[in-house]
Amino acid sequence: MLSVQEIRSAEFTRGLRGYDVDEVRAFLGSLADDYDQLLRRQEEQRRELDQLRGDLDHYRSLEQGLRDTMLAARSNSEETRENAKREADLIMREAELKAEQQLQQVRKRIQHLHDELEALRTQKQAFLSRMRHALASQQELLEVLARDTDGDPSFQENQEG
Repeated sequence: MLSVQEIRSAEFTRGLRGYDVDEVRAFLGSLADDYDQLLRRQEEQRRELDQLRGDLDHYRSLEQGLRDTMLAARSNSEETRENAKREADLIMREAELKAEQQLQQVRKRIQHLHDELEALRTQKQAFLSRMRHALASQQELLEVLARDTDGDPSFQENQEG
Protein backbone atom coordinates (compact mmCIF):
# COMPACT_ATOMS: atom_id res chain seq x y z
CA MET A 1 0.00 0.00 0.00
CA LEU A 2 1.33 3.45 -0.84
CA SER A 3 2.13 5.75 2.02
CA VAL A 4 0.95 9.32 2.13
CA GLN A 5 4.57 10.39 1.74
CA GLU A 6 4.96 8.27 -1.42
CA ILE A 7 1.84 9.82 -2.90
CA ARG A 8 2.98 13.33 -2.03
CA SER A 9 6.49 12.84 -3.35
CA ALA A 10 5.55 10.98 -6.52
CA GLU A 11 7.31 12.39 -9.54
CA PHE A 12 6.49 11.64 -13.13
CA THR A 13 8.78 11.75 -16.11
CA ARG A 14 8.05 14.66 -18.34
CA GLY A 15 7.68 13.83 -22.00
CA LEU A 16 7.53 16.14 -24.94
CA ARG A 17 3.95 17.13 -24.13
CA GLY A 18 3.84 16.79 -20.35
CA TYR A 19 3.88 13.90 -17.94
CA ASP A 20 4.19 10.34 -19.14
CA VAL A 21 0.56 9.24 -19.49
CA ASP A 22 1.25 5.58 -18.70
CA GLU A 23 3.16 6.50 -15.57
CA VAL A 24 0.38 8.81 -14.35
CA ARG A 25 -2.23 6.14 -15.09
CA ALA A 26 -0.22 3.52 -13.23
CA PHE A 27 0.09 5.85 -10.26
CA LEU A 28 -3.62 6.62 -10.27
CA GLY A 29 -4.40 2.92 -10.59
CA SER A 30 -2.29 2.21 -7.54
CA LEU A 31 -4.04 5.00 -5.64
CA ALA A 32 -7.41 3.64 -6.65
CA ASP A 33 -6.44 0.16 -5.46
CA ASP A 34 -5.33 1.51 -2.10
CA TYR A 35 -8.50 3.52 -1.70
CA ASP A 36 -10.59 0.47 -2.60
CA GLN A 37 -8.74 -1.55 0.02
CA LEU A 38 -9.42 1.12 2.64
CA LEU A 39 -13.11 1.12 1.80
CA ARG A 40 -13.27 -2.67 2.11
CA ARG A 41 -11.51 -2.53 5.47
CA GLN A 42 -13.99 0.10 6.61
CA GLU A 43 -16.90 -2.18 5.61
CA GLU A 44 -15.35 -5.09 7.51
CA GLN A 45 -15.04 -2.90 10.58
CA ARG A 46 -18.68 -1.85 10.26
CA ARG A 47 -19.70 -5.50 10.21
CA GLU A 48 -17.53 -6.17 13.24
CA LEU A 49 -19.14 -3.23 15.04
CA ASP A 50 -22.59 -4.66 14.27
CA GLN A 51 -21.48 -8.01 15.70
CA LEU A 52 -20.21 -6.32 18.86
CA ARG A 53 -23.49 -4.48 19.27
CA GLY A 54 -25.32 -7.78 18.91
CA ASP A 55 -23.13 -9.28 21.60
CA LEU A 56 -23.91 -6.34 23.88
CA ASP A 57 -27.65 -6.88 23.34
CA HIS A 58 -27.16 -10.54 24.19
CA TYR A 59 -25.49 -9.65 27.49
CA ARG A 60 -28.21 -7.18 28.30
CA SER A 61 -30.74 -9.92 27.63
CA LEU A 62 -28.81 -12.20 29.98
CA GLU A 63 -28.88 -9.50 32.63
CA GLN A 64 -32.64 -9.18 32.27
CA GLY A 65 -32.98 -12.94 32.58
CA LEU A 66 -31.00 -12.85 35.80
CA ARG A 67 -33.29 -10.17 37.19
CA ASP A 68 -36.34 -12.29 36.33
CA THR A 69 -34.77 -15.27 38.08
CA MET A 70 -34.19 -13.17 41.16
CA LEU A 71 -37.86 -12.15 41.28
CA ALA A 72 -38.98 -15.78 41.00
CA ALA A 73 -36.67 -16.78 43.85
CA ARG A 74 -38.26 -14.14 46.12
CA SER A 75 -41.58 -15.95 45.92
CA ASN A 76 -40.07 -18.95 47.77
CA SER A 77 -39.60 -19.21 51.52
CA GLU A 78 -37.75 -16.51 53.44
CA GLU A 79 -34.58 -18.54 53.75
CA THR A 80 -34.61 -19.53 50.10
CA ARG A 81 -35.37 -15.94 49.21
CA GLU A 82 -32.42 -14.62 51.19
CA ASN A 83 -30.08 -17.25 49.77
CA ALA A 84 -31.32 -16.62 46.25
CA LYS A 85 -31.00 -12.88 46.74
CA ARG A 86 -27.39 -13.16 47.87
CA GLU A 87 -26.57 -15.46 44.97
CA ALA A 88 -28.38 -13.27 42.46
CA ASP A 89 -26.62 -10.19 43.79
CA LEU A 90 -23.28 -11.92 43.33
CA ILE A 91 -24.23 -13.01 39.81
CA MET A 92 -25.50 -9.50 39.06
CA ARG A 93 -22.25 -7.91 40.20
CA GLU A 94 -20.28 -10.33 38.07
CA ALA A 95 -22.61 -9.84 35.11
CA GLU A 96 -22.52 -6.06 35.50
CA LEU A 97 -18.75 -6.15 35.80
CA LYS A 98 -18.48 -8.29 32.67
CA ALA A 99 -21.06 -6.19 30.87
CA GLU A 100 -19.27 -2.99 31.88
CA GLN A 101 -15.93 -4.39 30.77
CA GLN A 102 -17.37 -5.46 27.45
CA LEU A 103 -19.21 -2.17 27.10
CA GLN A 104 -15.93 -0.34 27.66
CA GLN A 105 -14.29 -2.53 25.03
CA VAL A 106 -17.13 -1.84 22.62
CA ARG A 107 -16.89 1.90 23.30
CA LYS A 108 -13.16 1.82 22.67
CA ARG A 109 -13.70 -0.14 19.48
CA ILE A 110 -16.43 2.27 18.35
CA GLN A 111 -14.13 5.22 19.06
CA HIS A 112 -11.34 3.50 17.16
CA LEU A 113 -13.65 2.87 14.21
CA HIS A 114 -14.84 6.47 14.29
CA ASP A 115 -11.22 7.64 14.34
CA GLU A 116 -10.38 5.40 11.40
CA LEU A 117 -13.43 6.61 9.52
CA GLU A 118 -12.41 10.21 10.11
CA ALA A 119 -8.87 9.40 8.96
CA LEU A 120 -10.29 7.84 5.80
CA ARG A 121 -12.40 10.92 5.18
CA THR A 122 -9.34 13.12 5.66
CA GLN A 123 -7.33 10.95 3.28
CA LYS A 124 -10.12 11.12 0.74
CA GLN A 125 -10.26 14.92 0.94
CA ALA A 126 -6.48 15.17 0.63
CA PHE A 127 -6.55 12.85 -2.37
CA LEU A 128 -9.30 14.87 -4.04
CA SER A 129 -7.44 18.10 -3.34
CA ARG A 130 -4.23 16.72 -4.84
CA MET A 131 -6.06 15.45 -7.89
CA ARG A 132 -7.76 18.83 -8.38
CA HIS A 133 -4.41 20.55 -8.03
CA ALA A 134 -2.81 18.13 -10.50
CA LEU A 135 -5.62 18.70 -12.98
CA ALA A 136 -5.34 22.47 -12.60
CA SER A 137 -1.58 22.25 -13.13
CA GLN A 138 -2.08 20.19 -16.26
CA GLN A 139 -4.66 22.69 -17.51
CA GLU A 140 -2.25 25.56 -16.93
CA LEU A 141 0.53 23.65 -18.67
CA LEU A 142 -1.71 23.04 -21.68
CA GLU A 143 -2.60 26.73 -21.82
CA VAL A 144 1.09 27.74 -21.65
CA LEU A 145 1.98 25.25 -24.36
CA ALA A 146 -0.87 26.50 -26.52
CA ARG A 147 0.29 30.11 -26.13
CA ASP A 148 3.91 29.19 -26.81
CA THR A 149 3.09 27.32 -30.02
CA ASP A 150 0.56 29.95 -31.25
CA GLY A 151 3.12 32.78 -31.17
CA ASP A 152 6.22 30.81 -32.25
CA PRO A 153 6.96 31.54 -35.98
CA SER A 154 9.38 28.61 -36.27
CA PHE A 155 6.68 26.29 -34.99
CA GLN A 156 4.25 27.65 -37.56
CA GLU A 157 6.82 27.26 -40.36
CA ASN A 158 7.41 23.68 -39.31
CA GLN A 159 3.68 23.06 -39.37
CA GLU A 160 3.29 24.55 -42.87
CA GLY A 161 6.37 22.84 -44.34
